[in-house]
Amino acid sequence: MTIAKVEPFILHVPVTGSSISDSTHTLSHWGVVGVRITTSDGFVGTGFTGTHADLAGDRLITTCIASCYAELLIGEDEADITRLWQKIARHPPMQWIGRAGISHIALGAVDIALWDIKAQRAEQPLWKLLGGATCERLMAYNTDIGWLSIPDDQLIAGARRAVGDEGFRGIKIKVGSPDMARDLRRLQAVRRAIGPGIMLAVDGNGRWDLPTAMRFCREADGLDIFWFEEPLWYDDIAGHAALARTSCIPVALGEQLYTAEAFSEFIGRGAGKCQEFRVRASG
Repeated sequence: MTIAKVEPFILHVPVTGSSISDSTHTLSHWGVVGVRITTSDGFVGTGFTGTHADLAGDRLITTCIASCYAELLIGEDEADITRLWQKIARHPPMQWIGRAGISHIALGAVDIALWDIKAQRAEQPLWKLLGGATCERLMAYNTDIGWLSIPDDQLIAGARRAVGDEGFRGIKIKVGSPDMARDLRRLQAVRRAIGPGIMLAVDGNGRWDLPTAMRFCREADGLDIFWFEEPLWYDDIAGHAALARTSCIPVALGEQLYTAEAFSEFIGRGAGKCQEFRVRASG
């Protein structure tokens, strides 16, 4: 069968409370930019990507899907997913616009929608279609209690609730405050609250420079930090590699990397021990 319609959409959902903040963003909503792909025999696949609910930016993504990608997809065999990914990713006019950011976020949504159709046709959940489970259980961690905007007492109470009442075995806390001492104080309090057997990770959202991140790692030694996510600006390969060589805390990155080539360069330079692949960013 073939692709008959490609329809992008935007969905914004309010966060709990008035807003949440990390070191670089304050959000009142979570954003979803998605696409519905309809086949000639009536199957409808839905794909999506996550955003920070900036309406102007989200409209750029939907415009990319509707104006640039739809014409490349209409009439194509929706089952030929790998070839369609390559057709879009390597379309010459798109290469001049960029091979990351909007163009790849839009591609990620399209790719997910095509896999959704494939799973529907097979009458299987996608996880089974992709090869099935490799283990019975996976550990989940809670990051929703760790925003910088959450007051210290609520952070500590939320950490206790997450590991006690909700059964999480890991927590991720945002760092990157103008006052590093505040971040360290909050981490120390959380570690005391959850005890030594729970995973505790941190996320800097690329706020700090290399000397500041190095200092943080030295002063956080002893808190058993599982990883330090995006300590530096996302494309600073040399900085991440230098931090990874000197830090006792493993460096994690990848939230804003969009291609296998980008990951390969970071991995090849030893710039991060933990790689975070986002399907919503590139399919």
